[in-house]
Amino acid sequence: MLGYLLDGSAGIPAPVEGGVLRTGDLGRFDEDGYLAITGRIKDVIIRGGENLSPNLIESVLTKVEGVQACCVVGRRDEDLGEVPVAFVVRSKTSAGEQLAPAAMTAAVVTELSRIHQPVEYHFVADLPENAVGKVDRKALAQRLEAARQVSEASS
Repeated sequence: MLGYLLDGSAGIPAPVEGGVLRTGDLGRFDEDGYLAITGRIKDVIIRGGENLSPNLIESVLTKVEGVQACCVVGRRDEDLGEVPVAFVVRSKTSAGEQLAPAAMTAAVVTELSRIHQPVEYHFVADLPENAVGKVDRKALAQRLEAARQVSEASS
């Protein structure tokens, strides 16, 4: 790629470096060479100065028997900056009915470090999606922030 039609106009820097377009998207290629967009670079949780990938935590959680889908977002924390919180859709099997946060925590700590461990698990019927069918992380983060504000107001 050489660039966009009006690169550099209006003071906007060109997103092309060395012939590579920097979109800020994360993705992976499958065995047939097709690219799947899996997230954004900015979808990072900064916990105590450590950068945590929500996608990495989600990849571990979705391996747990009884988890149909999940989304991890950052919640503000006074001491650490942000902490991971998981929204989990249980599968419609008996394993999903028995799914407990302890099983998910054990999986995360086994595969990743302790700092990746979500501080809360919210079981939901489904995950909100945006207009293009991706999980709407912003809506989940807003839900957490609204709950925090209600909690502070009632204190």
